[in-house]
Amino acid sequence: MKKLFVLAFGSLLAAVVASAQIGRSLDWSSYANDNQRTGWEKSSARFSKDTIPKEFQFLWKIKPSGSGAHKLMPPMILGTLVGYRGFKELAFFGDANDGMYVTDADLNRPYWDKKFDFAGKPKPAPNAKCPGGMTAAPTLISVTFRRPPPRPAAPGAPAPRPAPNPLFGPRAVYSIASDGRLRRSNVADGSDMVPPVSVLPANAKVGALNINDMVIYVTTSGDCGGAPNSVWAIDIGEGDAPVVKSYESKGGHFDAQGGVAIGNDGTIYAQGGEGDTMLALTPRDLQLKGTFKAPGGLKSDVTPVVFAHGDRDVIVSAGKDGRLYVADSKAIDSAPIAMSEPLGGALYGGISTWLEQDGPRWVLATVWGTPGKIVALKLNAEGTKLETGWTTADLVKPLAPMVAGGAVFAVSSGDAGKSKAVVFALDGATGKELWSSKSQIAAAGNLTGFTMANGRLYLPTVDGSVWVFGIPLIWD
Repeated sequence: MKKLFVLAFGSLLAAVVASAQIGRSLDWSSYANDNQRTGWEKSSARFSKDTIPKEFQFLWKIKPSGSGAHKLMPPMILGTLVGYRGFKELAFFGDANDGMYVTDADLNRPYWDKKFDFAGKPKPAPNAKCPGGMTAAPTLISVTFRRPPPRPAAPGAPAPRPAPNPLFGPRAVYSIASDGRLRRSNVADGSDMVPPVSVLPANAKVGALNINDMVIYVTTSGDCGGAPNSVWAIDIGEGDAPVVKSYESKGGHFDAQGGVAIGNDGTIYAQGGEGDTMLALTPRDLQLKGTFKAPGGLKSDVTPVVFAHGDRDVIVSAGKDGRLYVADSKAIDSAPIAMSEPLGGALYGGISTWLEQDGPRWVLATVWGTPGKIVALKLNAEGTKLETGWTTADLVKPLAPMVAGGAVFAVSSGDAGKSKAVVFALDGATGKELWSSKSQIAAAGNLTGFTMANGRLYLPTVDGSVWVFGIPLIWD
């Protein structure tokens, strides 16, 4: 029996390693999937543009006990947990009521949940400007099969310990509740892996967590809880007590719920800095590298997106004039290298991107107005021209789209009390509708976003529910 178990486990590990090596994503570990905030699941194996019209469907509704309006955020997805209850795919929902709800994503069964303990201190009270509760989507560390190189030690100091590899040993889900404490919860049962530690002022309005090289980056805005408009770096790689540094904006706000985007070289991009600009900051110590400006200023409530294009990163940001602007990471202080035409309304939330196989680089903008819409634009090979490819039909308060299997998934959130949410799957190259949820969703979306991972889509609504669509699993 022992030999059989060892063989089975070895086979499983080999399969996981092989799967990772060919690029299949197991986790949706951060807001909009990745550090760059692309909204693109690059290795969707569950479906294609051909199978979506035939097989994509409503699966189930999740309604955690006691959840109320605007309580749940779109989940982070852990593709494979090897635990005492078998092999699980888990969905981690941040709860605006200062807790976390975790479900078995394959079986729609509760796995664990907890309300965070404030160590006897009163919970911060919300007000008209500051919503209170947990405002930042949590994050996971993506699985890697190689440890990051050790950081150089200071002269005369002992050699630093190697960074942990999340494939082996307990994994953590990281969150910041309204008491301003960072929590590292064991993904298997929610227990604290280390004691919670204060990293931000209580009742701060925090943007979604983004983690790279064992440093968590967040933004704060609105002076909630006395937290200034700042970007924060929380270094968790040197022991149980994080090292916290910040960069305070001089006259700007960081209002985007997606927080910062991180370049492929580790540069931190935060929109809404001094004079409504985009700041490029060094990783870990947050020193200013440069400032990107656009005519009329950039929108502080839109998270930029970063992607490699040719020999450099480019960053696409949203202007107050309704245009998209493209910045060159190698010349961030220079004028835009490309810009779109005005897109017909105010840009909102986030910008998504994907690279069509044997096709162009697509950039997807979310436009609010009367009506709202998603606009898909193509960036030319030189990165100097951004042209409209297709536009959706009218949408009500659309969310930043997500991309998987060559399809663009768009959500018309609706308007609470007036209209309900609708999910659409569109051909990413043409905008042709492949599938729609029509009237299946019974409430409006709560505007926190949605997740598209491993063949399933998760959409939180204002009644405290999460609606799940996807390709049903076939059990032998």
